Amino acid sequence: MLTRSQTNETPAAADGDASNSDSDADATAVNIGAQDAMAQPQANVGGDALATLVASIASVRASVEELRNETSRSQAEVQQLRLRMEMDSANATAPTTTIAVVQPPVPLPTNALQFVEGSAAKLYPLPTFDGSPEDWPLFSANYVDTTAEFGYNNRQNLMRLQKALQGNAKRAVMSMLIYPDDVPKVMKELEFNFGRHDLLIRAQLQKVQQFPTIHDNRLDQVLEFSNRVRNIAAFFKSAQCEHHLMNPTLLEQLISKLPPSKQYEWSKHAVNIKPFPTVDIFADWLSNLAKVVSIMPGVVEISLRYSQASLPSSRHRSGSSRQFASSGVPARRVLQSSGEQSVCLCCDQSHVLTDCRKFKSNDCAAKWLLVKQHRLCFGCLQAGHGLSDCRRRKACAINGCKRMHHQLLHQDNHP
Repeated sequence: MLTRSQTNETPAAADGDASNSDSDADATAVNIGAQDAMAQPQANVGGDALATLVASIASVRASVEELRNETSRSQAEVQQLRLRMEMDSANATAPTTTIAVVQPPVPLPTNALQFVEGSAAKLYPLPTFDGSPEDWPLFSANYVDTTAEFGYNNRQNLMRLQKALQGNAKRAVMSMLIYPDDVPKVMKELEFNFGRHDLLIRAQLQKVQQFPTIHDNRLDQVLEFSNRVRNIAAFFKSAQCEHHLMNPTLLEQLISKLPPSKQYEWSKHAVNIKPFPTVDIFADWLSNLAKVVSIMPGVVEISLRYSQASLPSSRHRSGSSRQFASSGVPARRVLQSSGEQSVCLCCDQSHVLTDCRKFKSNDCAAKWLLVKQHRLCFGCLQAGHGLSDCRRRKACAINGCKRMHHQLLHQDNHP
């Protein structure tokens, strides 16, 4: 049995144990609270970083959207400005009227845009150029103006040049018409070969110098000769070469084309000119003479007769030739008896054209020009008939040439 003392000690010990248990529980709760307090700041820190990142992404997205809208507005403004410029250009080239008409807004002229950005078929074409010095000023000016107006690049200009160049001009720059970067060199080469000032002047002088001497029975030729002299005088003024108008050698050559009676009339007129007569003064005097000649009786009939003499005269003379041939007289005598063949058409000397040194020394283009100008036969270089009626026609045979023309008219690499 337990004693009282033992009984009394037992509640006290129990109370001690209970108090110890409570203290342990309190310590555990304090530790758990401390741990929770330490974990809570870490969770707060992670949530703030995530919120900051989300806010940054939203800000970047808003900036991108704003930039996209700004780009769309800029493109729309550029398109409107382009429309306005094309409308202004179209209105500037359109003919003006005295009636003011209010027009609705014009949509985009797509054809104008396609004209510049389209294919080669829509490029503004250049005039054809075959190497004639007389055609170079217009060709060059057209090239420069259209290039500046439509903003053509080398590739587009190369396509235009390939279509425009022909004959000697194309052969001179054939190897340069391959790459677009050579287009500036092409224009410089063409200008050097065909656009030099001296070549143009020489071509104009040749037209007058090759004109045949006018006889008293062919005063109708004064009309054409006056036209050529006026043209060359106007050319020298336009080309700023007025010093050629004071060339006494040229003036003497022009005067020598007139009949002796008209040379005497000019001398009477020029003796009172101070300080000295010029080509320009001679052109004015010759123009007045042409007006007088144009109203002379019979001049028009003579001019018409010679201008229409190619076909009828060829038949008549071919028939006459056959008649003379049948009677034993050579047909070639009929051709030689013509007064037009007694004087060389190139140098005015007493020999036939095929024996003329000056004609042989000319280039092929000048020879063809003289033959066509005087309507000579391509086969024998004589007047009075055509190639179809020529008894001497045969193939050229130079370097295997099969063309029916005289050998003096042969040209290698003929187009």
